[in-house]
Amino acid sequence: MNVGGIHRKLNVHCTKGTLILKTRPKVWTTPLILASIYILLPAMGFLSFSQAQRVDSAPSAFVKGEATRQTKIAQDLIRRGKGAVPDALLLLDSPDIQIQAAALVALGRIGDSGTLSKVSRKIASPSALVRATAAAALGDLGDKGATSVLLSTVNDPDPSVRIQTILALAKLKVPELEPVMKAEAIRAEASAGERQAAIVGLGNIKSIRAVGDLILIATNAIEQEHTRSAAIAALGAIGDKRAVRPIVKLLNDPSDTVRFNAAASLGTLGGSDAEEGLIRLLRDPNQPNFIRIRAIGSIRSLGTDAGTQELFRISREEGEFIAMHAVRALVITGAPGGKAAALELKMRSKDAFVRSIMDRLIVGDTR
Repeated sequence: MNVGGIHRKLNVHCTKGTLILKTRPKVWTTPLILASIYILLPAMGFLSFSQAQRVDSAPSAFVKGEATRQTKIAQDLIRRGKGAVPDALLLLDSPDIQIQAAALVALGRIGDSGTLSKVSRKIASPSALVRATAAAALGDLGDKGATSVLLSTVNDPDPSVRIQTILALAKLKVPELEPVMKAEAIRAEASAGERQAAIVGLGNIKSIRAVGDLILIATNAIEQEHTRSAAIAALGAIGDKRAVRPIVKLLNDPSDTVRFNAAASLGTLGGSDAEEGLIRLLRDPNQPNFIRIRAIGSIRSLGTDAGTQELFRISREEGEFIAMHAVRALVITGAPGGKAAALELKMRSKDAFVRSIMDRLIVGDTR
């Protein structure tokens, strides 16, 4: 895309962000699945908008080829930290593009800004895999000095490179790119991955001007659920109160993924409408447990008296699994009576796992 004479696009992780519902409730629908070895490394945090994010067109050679070998190389380098930087830089010259990609992943994760110039050079690689992974690494390095390099590749012929470029620019949170991200988010010709990456970028830079468009995307049932979920997460990250009521309505959406992300964003947006919607959701026994657990986390974030009382009710009246999460929320927030609720649940529980968690909570271990 060429806007104002400048080619551009963006990157993700809806910051701790969103996975795919069919996987598990981490960042349900972190709507993008990274087009690189990043998808293979165990680095996703539990649900968040900075929440690790992903992409939908990963180079098949990386995922299907020798993924295990590449992952092990990257993990080993990452574990060694900055001491591994010299070795990783040497691997950038390997004739094996898989090794180059693994080294780029490691350099991005290690985060040594002194490697910026050498990582930037890989943007010119003839391999789409290497270019995409280099773009992702530049985003991870977090140095805005990479902006011009990334802008030079936003029109790359390979979609995975374009997506990783968009995601990387989003991570750098360059506010001047807001018009570009906004245009890309609504561009009909853009791929789902490109649109989702741009939406994540709008959330990362907290684009107030994009709120209206994001609400339209989030509430449009014709949109892909992962695109809608990216918009919902972005609205939560931006924090504009105009999004509260539209998102509350999405708690009734037929999509589990959309409801999950709506519950997550309401915990950030706050307000009485959000509180009432989350309590209704939590009280609905027909909701999947992972959605009710997400509602518990959001109610905990709100920290209101009504929300706290609802958590106490859940701890006493609901089944052990849901009650366990409610008690944990109470203890984490330091609610008076939280540890007593843990002791009470321990006494009535017949589940060894639940009892062990209550033992930890009673002594203040909230891990």
